Amino acid sequence: MNQAVSLLSALQHGVIARRQLVEIGFDTRRIRTALAAGWMELATPRVVRVTSAPRTPAQEITTAILHTGNGALLSHASALAWWGVPGFTLEPITIAIPRWRRIEDGPWQVRHVTVIPDEQRKLHQGVAIASPALALFQVAGDISRERLAIALDRAWSMRLTSGSQLHALLDRLGRRGRDGIANMRVILAERGPGYQPPQSGLEQRVLKILSGGGLDVRNQVDLGGEEWAGRVDFVVDDRVVVEVQSERYHTSLTDRTRDAQRRERLESQGMVVLEVWDSDIFSRPWTVLAAVRAALYSSIASVDSAVRVDPSSS
Repeated sequence: MNQAVSLLSALQHGVIARRQLVEIGFDTRRIRTALAAGWMELATPRVVRVTSAPRTPAQEITTAILHTGNGALLSHASALAWWGVPGFTLEPITIAIPRWRRIEDGPWQVRHVTVIPDEQRKLHQGVAIASPALALFQVAGDISRERLAIALDRAWSMRLTSGSQLHALLDRLGRRGRDGIANMRVILAERGPGYQPPQSGLEQRVLKILSGGGLDVRNQVDLGGEEWAGRVDFVVDDRVVVEVQSERYHTSLTDRTRDAQRRERLESQGMVVLEVWDSDIFSRPWTVLAAVRAALYSSIASVDSAVRVDPSSS
């Protein structure tokens, strides 16, 4: 096999655009010879596949990108799936190209987009792809606000993007009348300075239960001042610590001992500590909200009682 062909094949998961072959000196006759010899085969009319290369999802994506042409990249829900954001699937493979280009769809979706900022073009696992932040904006007009908020938090908690990146992209794309911008603007406005996304789907559910109940909730909060007590799952009204516990991860003797020590440190700092369990979160969410409200009432009552005590009487 030609050395340049071998290199391209290795870099592109075993597929090469016919135009690339021409650029490295493979004219139409040599391409026909390679096809006839069986070490190449047509993947599409515009792309050939080196038959010795394994068939992989990355090869299928790269075939779609090469067939679509210069400037194409994996985008929208497919891009989020390739980045590993839960809740999205690779299929149908979605490719984005600039709006001014025209090409027919293959066995994939081609989306014509107004702008693809250069800094939002990435390479992930050998695939040309939209950045996680751009992919979130791309799907903002395709999915509900609730699902978009969950996806944004998951990508953020996975450190695939950040608040500053999302706000910067909103400033750039928000003036262009894109679908879904209103939803993205609302979601980012709800996540003010210092926001930390939930670290799991379980925490996401608790956040929805508590904020939906009208409580003032902060998540992933560091407590302790000079003597750091640790990062807690939630703080409600700056009075009650809510820790999310799982039957799977918090039932061993070691877990119980560590949790008890953590609880003691937090209570020594004047916090009320409430543990909520995954079984209640999923099957009896109203009991979680009721328990947090009861803990809040208890914390307020204890403060009021302390205030009514006259120190001079002792």
